[in-house]
Amino acid sequence: MRFKTVAFLMLSSMMVGSVNVHASDDDVAPAPLQLKEHRDQEIRALALYQLKRRLVPIDTRQGFDQKVAAEQLVRMKNESIRDPVQQSRSLNLNPNLMGVKPTVYSSANYSTTMVFVDKFGNPWDIQYAGVGASSYFSLERPNPYTLLIYPKSKYKKTNLTVTLKGMVTPFVFDLTESKDRVDYVIESKIAADGPNTKLDEFHYSPLELEIASSSAVQDKNIKDMIDGITPSGEARPLVITRNGEAMSDMSGWEYNGDYYIRTNGEVISPSTKVVGSPSVSGEHLFKAQKIDNLIIERDGVLFTDVNLK
Repeated sequence: MRFKTVAFLMLSSMMVGSVNVHASDDDVAPAPLQLKEHRDQEIRALALYQLKRRLVPIDTRQGFDQKVAAEQLVRMKNESIRDPVQQSRSLNLNPNLMGVKPTVYSSANYSTTMVFVDKFGNPWDIQYAGVGASSYFSLERPNPYTLLIYPKSKYKKTNLTVTLKGMVTPFVFDLTESKDRVDYVIESKIAADGPNTKLDEFHYSPLELEIASSSAVQDKNIKDMIDGITPSGEARPLVITRNGEAMSDMSGWEYNGDYYIRTNGEVISPSTKVVGSPSVSGEHLFKAQKIDNLIIERDGVLFTDVNLK
């Protein structure tokens, strides 16, 4: 009997424990929630985008641009170094002919210097200077009358506008890039009196006809030269040029060890003598020593660097 009682108590205890175990099942943490459908799509799209970034890091347009840039770099490395002829020249500018646009050859990797002077050679200050394609150029003024042009990169053609002090209308130049030549220095001479020129600095005495000896006037060769006729015999015609171009309105000869210049202006330099009377058309014949260059004044305009050969 006692044995049965103990067995009953043990069985009852096991049943109570079993009930308690089933009752604690409600306290166990639930399984993770299912992701919402749209959130799942976002994660999948992000994973796919990151995968594409790893496999194809750039798009079609970016790939094409990089290909073109690489080809240009290879082409530039293989090209021969460009070596255009660097020239120095003069430009004659007339304030009354602003419609004429001189050409200036300026090229990348080279600088072009423009100096502005008046008809007497005195500096003429720059008031304003600008380039049409401003992003392609850099302009500097080391002094008031000098303009330095630096092309930053290759270009085809644009214009340069320069307004000088005391002028209302600007001078306009065509800026052109040439593979064959580039302007190193340009002296721009304006056919007018600049603000830096004092007119009382120049005292020109009236032209006085100094008749040479009577034997010279009676010389047939000199008479022919006064009339613009090339003498036969000892007289040698001279080639008169300025900036590489012939001076068609002037003529000259080498005769008896001297130069004879026929012009309707006046020879300022070197010192000369007027031989004989003016021709019917008003030209004078000037006798000068042998010299390579002349300075001529004509109609108020000073012409420098007149070359004789």
